[in-house]
Amino acid sequence: MNKRVNTLMSPKSSSAGFTLIEVMVSLLLSAILLYGVITIFDSNRRSSNYQTSISRVQESARIAVELMTRDIRMADFWGCNKSAGSVTNHLSTADPDYDASIINNWGSNGLAAQNDVTSLTIGTITVKDGTDVITLRGSATLEGAQITKPYMNTSSAAVHVRKGTNISNGQILLISDCSGADLFSNTQANTPTSGTVAHNTGTLSVVGSVQNATQNFSKTYKGDAQITSPYTKTYFIGESGGGATWSLYRRYNTGVSQEVIRGVTDMQIFFGEDTSTNQSVNTYVDADSVTDMENVISVRAQLQIQSGDTGIEGAPLERTFYAVSSIRNRVL
Repeated sequence: MNKRVNTLMSPKSSSAGFTLIEVMVSLLLSAILLYGVITIFDSNRRSSNYQTSISRVQESARIAVELMTRDIRMADFWGCNKSAGSVTNHLSTADPDYDASIINNWGSNGLAAQNDVTSLTIGTITVKDGTDVITLRGSATLEGAQITKPYMNTSSAAVHVRKGTNISNGQILLISDCSGADLFSNTQANTPTSGTVAHNTGTLSVVGSVQNATQNFSKTYKGDAQITSPYTKTYFIGESGGGATWSLYRRYNTGVSQEVIRGVTDMQIFFGEDTSTNQSVNTYVDADSVTDMENVISVRAQLQIQSGDTGIEGAPLERTFYAVSSIRNRVL
């Protein structure tokens, strides 16, 4: 008799592991995906850094160009008076605070420059070798400084201005009309409240002020005259942060040097000279090649500016900017 034998078969296990090849393929695909993610992230980071650097450079250039062009446009403004020979200087050259290098040029010589300087120090700041220095002179209007009645009856009389005018005792002023100008120190102690500007001789009590050597103006001034404040501004590239970087500076005749923009590594100035007296520029040349600064009617400034960070290639982003400005007091 045949007996049926039941053979029990165990089911095949469903928890079998991956093979080595499958693991290696998975790791390769994961590495490729991770590399793609990292590449996109790095590209976005680099793009963001680049845009930030561009923005910083452009913003620095905008500020520097705006300040320089505004001062260049206003250079050589001495009120209505345009004749350098008609300015009478009443300041005492014997006064220890009289700075001839500054004051002797007020009323004339609105423009000066040095080309490719070497071993130059302005104040306490070292100027970068090979860069240019430009000096702008003029006279700034004073808010509310309107001449009022009673007008001067003699050349020694005080000048009446609107009360509240911000003119201080000992401040050097230029009074002018279209036929003459006088440079003097205000000897009135309380001009804002008194409404008068005086030009007496004698010692001034204000520290750093320059006394008048003579009192009488070259003429009497009336309502068509202007009272302005003469100034000298010098732009240069100077050492900043212990020599770690360079900055654009603006130095005033008061002796104060203002750091305008950090990261300016070069400045080259070219002067548009009118050699044919037809109110148009014949050529742009550097300061050493100018025939006569009085014939310069336009200035072209070239500024090289760095971003101040590592930029996109591990080094600061650097761009060169140009600005051309007419000296409007010479072309009008």
